[in-house]
Amino acid sequence: MNDRELRRYCSDIVRKLDLPKPFNINVLVDQLEKRRGRPISLIPMPLPADRGPCGLWVATPDVDYVIYQANTRKAHQGHIVLHELGHMLCEHKSTPAEENEMSRLLLPNIDPSVVRAVLGRTHYDRNEEKAAELIASLIPLRAAHWSEAPREGRSPMLFIVVYALLSVITWSAFAVKLKDLVRDWRNKDLQLLCLAISTFAAPFFFATPPVYVRVDALLGQRNITTLIIYTSVAVCLTSFLALLVSWSSAQSKVRLRHQFLVGYAVATIAVMATFFFLGTVDDAEHPVDFDVHYSDTRYISEFLLAYQCLFTVSMIGLVRMCWRYSTIVDKPWLRRGLRVVTAGAVTGLGYCLPKAITLVWDMFGASPLDAVNSVVAPMFASAAAALFAIGFTMPVWGVGISKTAAWISDYHAFQRRSPLWQALTQAFPEVVLVPPPASRLELARELAFFQGRQVIEILDGEMRLQLHYDSAVNELAREACADRRITGARADAVVDAVHIAAALQAHAAGQKGTLAANTAVPESADGDLDKEAARLVEVAHAFHTSPLVPAVLSRLTPGLPAKRSRS
Repeated sequence: MNDRELRRYCSDIVRKLDLPKPFNINVLVDQLEKRRGRPISLIPMPLPADRGPCGLWVATPDVDYVIYQANTRKAHQGHIVLHELGHMLCEHKSTPAEENEMSRLLLPNIDPSVVRAVLGRTHYDRNEEKAAELIASLIPLRAAHWSEAPREGRSPMLFIVVYALLSVITWSAFAVKLKDLVRDWRNKDLQLLCLAISTFAAPFFFATPPVYVRVDALLGQRNITTLIIYTSVAVCLTSFLALLVSWSSAQSKVRLRHQFLVGYAVATIAVMATFFFLGTVDDAEHPVDFDVHYSDTRYISEFLLAYQCLFTVSMIGLVRMCWRYSTIVDKPWLRRGLRVVTAGAVTGLGYCLPKAITLVWDMFGASPLDAVNSVVAPMFASAAAALFAIGFTMPVWGVGISKTAAWISDYHAFQRRSPLWQALTQAFPEVVLVPPPASRLELARELAFFQGRQVIEILDGEMRLQLHYDSAVNELAREACADRRITGARADAVVDAVHIAAALQAHAAGQKGTLAANTAVPESADGDLDKEAARLVEVAHAFHTSPLVPAVLSRLTPGLPAKRSRS
């Protein structure tokens, strides 16, 4: 048995132990006594420090004696005892020479003929000693890991909340794109996108601990949900990469790249499934810590390595292609989504690289990256998952955000134009097509229609007021703006507002204006109705709130009080 096989063998033994929580070596000894049906006696004894064993297991027909060095620190004593317990767990046997020598030396009151086994902690030149020492090293690690893990039967609320939230986000995006696919079901890009989003959403659903446990129970095998989750991730990454490849302008290479990606993914999934079913993963449910718990298990480490290799290749591919395409696409939310996915892929490398390196390193010896593998890598995985969830779905919900923001802007613009609209429609009621909205709810339901009518009816009113425009208004309004250092578009809006206010007064008094009938109307919107709507917002604001309007009107009509309009 080589070192790798020996470590796996010992890891399997330790994993099957029901270690006490918190860990207590005396409780472990009690458990082994019940398991073996024999008492275990721990005996401290001064042993030579420079030669011979520092611990012994002496087995008699009735009692197992564990002798450990009395002249050392307690932590060291605990490790020596665990080493001898490791011999028991492995059911090791001693040689007759060892039995006679050790029993006479250490237990002179015991008849050597009744001693069944003697094993001491000396050098690691034999597999039995290596195995016992490995078990003594792995038990504290396992106990520490368990002390940090959620108690069995209790769902870690953080995972439930986070996974549920990400699941809702991604399934909502899938529902939106599925509608598009139903309308255009032959679209290959939409097919790949829907497959990628659905297989990205599925792991969040299945990884939620209560769902994980119930799926395992339904399928009749513990931790089978992990295979489902990893397979879904593999399909998701492959689908998204295939979608990006399909955007390539080099169409002659697309088919070959598609075939390579799909072939590699199918081969990896087949390898993963084979190793998963060859391994043993049925000691307990591990929805949160499967990869750490089974990293040393025979065949499961190969299963995890195959997955991490595919994950690493996918991350590198996503970094290259997502960033490249984000520089050339013309859709803002798609561009942002690709850049977020790029950030997620870079973060994902912080997860998969330590995992893959540790798995490979463990094939030849103990990896020094265990802390990174079990603590840092999961943090990168969580961050990458969040970035992927945002980036993959951003082109879907991002458009919705833009539409919502535009709707809110239009609603506020409608309200700001309302004072001017009301003044003009009161003066010219014949321009009104339908009554104004009776409630905010009615306005919200048909905002686009009412906004369009509002703009047109204001323009209709402006047109009718041209007969009442006074040539003196423009000069007076410009002077007033100059005095207040108001320039540019804001000055134009104030001048238009003064023209309208003065013309409304003249219309009410039945007076004609002094402008020629064929005077050209100033044009600043270039025929664009949206620009015209934006211009009228500023005109209406000045009409309703600017103190210059009543000030200019008072100069046109002596005796008129120059009061600021109601704000």
